[in-house]
Amino acid sequence: MEQKAVLERMKLPASIRAMVLPNSSIGRRYPTIGPEGLRTMNINGAACSIELFLGRVALTDENGNLRPVRWSSWNKASARYQGELENKNAATTEFLKAMKSGATPAQLRKKFKEMDDLLKAIFSAFG
Repeated sequence: MEQKAVLERMKLPASIRAMVLPNSSIGRRYPTIGPEGLRTMNINGAACSIELFLGRVALTDENGNLRPVRWSSWNKASARYQGELENKNAATTEFLKAMKSGATPAQLRKKFKEMDDLLKAIFSAFG
């Protein structure tokens, strides 16, 4: 949110919009690793990166657990920790594998509802 405020003060070309990612339903109760150890938290607005929209299958590790977010740095402006998904490359690989499954666009939109919702939010920024 802090970076969006910075961008809004700049003169951006008409083809660029600054926006905050929408809240993710999966992000409301998501495993995190931080100073207090492993906890389930609402990560929307703090660690909800685009990877959180790849779907539950992509976010699940080989043991059947959601890949946790690791809190990494303190953001002084927002007075909260910022974090990132552990092993994002594995999540991305799983998502791309599913995308190559041969499903129709309608089937993919249904299977990846979170990504479909994110893309709709992005496209509506230009509406």
